Amino acid sequence: MIKFTGIELIDMQVAIQYRLETLKELNKDSNVWDSDIEHLTSALYKINEYLK
Repeated sequence: MIKFTGIELIDMQVAIQYRLETLKELNKDSNVWDSDIEHLTSALYKINEYLK
């Protein structure tokens, strides 16, 4: 299992949040990105829970 430090998780958190916002903008006119948005939302939730 890969272990991440707090700083690495925060970096991933920021990157995922940015990507989610981008995909949500792209997804306004279609549902092409629904699956990716769902996976990234789940990953972001897990990171946020771990960082609490």
